[in-house]
Amino acid sequence: PQDIENELLKVNNNENYDIVFDVVAGNLTEKLLNCLKTNGKYVSSGAIGGRSVTIHWPTFYLKHLTLYGSMLCTRKYFIERWWP
Repeated sequence: PQDIENELLKVNNNENYDIVFDVVAGNLTEKLLNCLKTNGKYVSSGAIGGRSVTIHWPTFYLKHLTLYGSMLCTRKYFIERWWP
């Protein structure tokens, strides 16, 4: 949807979210950050919308947000491919 922020808030009784999980990134990232509550958690696990993002940095630190990066894979694949 064009106005993803309002759509997400509408389906959550106009309340911000504790956590969002983003596999798109790109121009969606800042919109998802805006939908988070104070002390919210943003999880990124992909970038099909673009590898570089622009965000309003004060949104991140004024809301005390936590950023997580995550791979979607099996433990076996992670250990074989990425573990030292």
